[in-house]
Amino acid sequence: MEKQLFEKVSEFLTDTNRLYEEYIDDAGNLIKSTESLSHLTSAMRSGLEVYNLVLSAEEYKEDSDIQGVLCEIAKQVEKVKATEANAKKLDFVNSFVVWESIVGNALALCTLLLAGVEVQEDEE
Repeated sequence: MEKQLFEKVSEFLTDTNRLYEEYIDDAGNLIKSTESLSHLTSAMRSGLEVYNLVLSAEEYKEDSDIQGVLCEIAKQVEKVKATEANAKKLDFVNSFVVWESIVGNALALCTLLLAGVEVQEDEE
């Protein structure tokens, strides 16, 4: 994994950790508030930076697990694009759920990336 990607993964994991440390209720659900939305936005932004780097990296083009997660993230991003159809069906709660899904998929992507790093280290 290249250094820039590793740094973005680390940034995303830090943002996600902060989000889930501060905004999880007793049932284990993310609290939907303007404060948590701010942290969710930060985590989503750094997760999408990881997504963009992996999307353009040649070394992951043949990895079916990673490609599957990239596809799921792309589907979720389509749901929040600024279109007339999306504007009619997205409200705060719906948008929040989609953004949370993007963060969850980005977390899965980072897990796969880090698992690949561990395998490479073990082989060397």
